[in-house]
Amino acid sequence: AGVWWDEVSTGFIDNVSGTGAPFNIRLIPGGLDRVPGLSERLAGPARILELACGAGKGLQRLAEHYPQAEIVGLDGDAHSLELAAKSVAFAEDRVTLIRAAMEELDFEDQFDLITINISMHECRDIDEVTARVLRALRPGGYFVNSDFPFPNSEEGLRSVPGRVMSGIQFFEARIGDQLLPVAYYLELLERHGFRDVDGFEITPVHAVTHGRR
Repeated sequence: AGVWWDEVSTGFIDNVSGTGAPFNIRLIPGGLDRVPGLSERLAGPARILELACGAGKGLQRLAEHYPQAEIVGLDGDAHSLELAAKSVAFAEDRVTLIRAAMEELDFEDQFDLITINISMHECRDIDEVTARVLRALRPGGYFVNSDFPFPNSEEGLRSVPGRVMSGIQFFEARIGDQLLPVAYYLELLERHGFRDVDGFEITPVHAVTHGRR
């Protein structure tokens, strides 16, 4: 049986809590700045949601770089949210933490930006999550997915980045998940009615896909 994040030890969470930090550093604000029109939308009093926020490293950067924004972090693991509260203590008046699975996201017309970092591939029901994200965005709001661009060819798998991601894929299989190619995410957003769907590569193991409501 697969073991989910809220079923592992707190020690395990402590030890892996910083592994996504390089992705957050590349994404916020540099990667977000590459999404057309997003920087202008976040320059004022915006509302931002980070899904699967974990220990709060992404929330911390969002709070630092968008000082006028109200920020919400959602995660299904209680201990991760305890760590996140410490990460954003400097901005506790602007940050709200919610314990829930991504499939339980229950907002409508609330956010200018919803973002997720190296966790979209771990949705138990990725179509349900995508539909709920679309509903939670304000009209014209942005969804930004930062994840591993898993190769979709044998040649890609034999490359150095492909071998790195294959090792990560082995871990994902242990909890019943799989890394996904960029093409899958683009098709997913288009199928659910997002507009201006596009993507770009930040590094050979870090890609961004995005769309607007």
